[in-house]
Amino acid sequence: MLPIENLKRPDVRKIGVFDSGLGGLTVLQELLRNHPGHEYVYFGDTAHVPYGSRSAEDVIELVCEIAGYLVQQGCQGLILACNTSSALAISALRTTVDVPVLGVIGAAAREAAQVTSGCVAVLANPLTASSGVYGERIRLESKGLAKSLPRVVEIGCRDLVPIVEKGLLHTEESKHILEGYARTVLDAGADTMVLGCTHYPLLLPVLGPLLGEGVKIVNPATLMSDYLHPLEHQESPTVEFKVSGSPQEFSASASRILGWDIESRQVLLRRPTQTL
Repeated sequence: MLPIENLKRPDVRKIGVFDSGLGGLTVLQELLRNHPGHEYVYFGDTAHVPYGSRSAEDVIELVCEIAGYLVQQGCQGLILACNTSSALAISALRTTVDVPVLGVIGAAAREAAQVTSGCVAVLANPLTASSGVYGERIRLESKGLAKSLPRVVEIGCRDLVPIVEKGLLHTEESKHILEGYARTVLDAGADTMVLGCTHYPLLLPVLGPLLGEGVKIVNPATLMSDYLHPLEHQESPTVEFKVSGSPQEFSASASRILGWDIESRQVLLRRPTQTL
C-alpha cells in the first residue's frame, strides 16, 4: 500500500478522478484550474448513482472495479471525488490497486477542525452520514490541533443528489427542500458546515444565501489541489470522460456544469445494474 503523500510525486502525471455521477466535476474543475499540466480521466458511475442509497458492500464492489479500470488505462494516482466512496471503500481500495489513492474526507475534516468555533454540521448522503466518519475524523483532527472537541452533527440528505443530477436547482420544490436543510443547520447552532458530497457545491447558488454569513462553508473540492505535485511545465490539460450509464445524458449535463462542450464514452461494468 502506497502512502497518500506519493500523490505529490512529480511522476504522477495521469490521474483518475471518479464519482457516482456529476458531483466529482466540482473536484475536476479545481484540479484543472490549479494543475492544468496533468492528464485526467474522469469516471462517472451514472448507472449506479446515487451511492448514498446503496449498501456498503455494493459501493466497495463498484469502486474497486472502477479503480481497476482506471489503473488499466494508465492512471498513476486516483482521487475518490465522492464522500461515500471515501468513507466506505478507501481502505479496501488501497489494498486492491498499486497506485496512490486520495479521498476527500480527510482534507475536509482537517479544514473543518481548523475553522470551527465549536459546532460543525455535515450535509452528506445517508450512507456517509450514518457511518459517522466525519464526526470521527473532525474530532481526531481537533485533537491533533490541540483544540477542544467540537460538536459534529451529521445530516443525511436523500434528496439533494437528484436535484443536481436532474438539473432542478432553480425550482420552487428544490428551494423548499434546501430551506429545510438550512434550517436544520442553523437550528443545530453550527458555525461551520461541511459539504459532505461533491454534488453539493453545485447547490450553493441557492443554499449559500439561505445559510447567511454566520456559517463558514467547507468545500472539499477546493482543497484537493493541495495534494498534487505542481508540474514544472504547465501545458494544456487533457481530459477523458468515461461513464457507466448514458454518455449522451452525462455529456449534456457535464457540459452545462463545466461551461464547455465535452464528449464521454460508455464503459460497461462487469457487475449488473441493481434496481433500487
